[in-house]
Amino acid sequence: MSSMMSGWMTFVLEWAPEEERPTYIGLTNTLNGITPLLSTLGGLILQWSGKDYRLLFAITLTGLVLTWPLSLRLPEPRHKEQAGNPVS
Repeated sequence: MSSMMSGWMTFVLEWAPEEERPTYIGLTNTLNGITPLLSTLGGLILQWSGKDYRLLFAITLTGLVLTWPLSLRLPEPRHKEQAGNPVS
């Protein structure tokens, strides 16, 4: 969580328009509150599969492969001004 806070929250603060930052931060914190439930889901999947870690790793790898292209499309917030969008 500490590495996520320094990287992701900084990105959200730089990317969100100034007047909408409270909304973006609130939504981010809400989604971060749901994230710990995924470890419980992983435990349930592991228990259901008879402690077969291969299934859990396959699910994780599938998620990584599906989200990697999306992460590459995230805009660089420090280049807003160069793209013709003046930073306020």
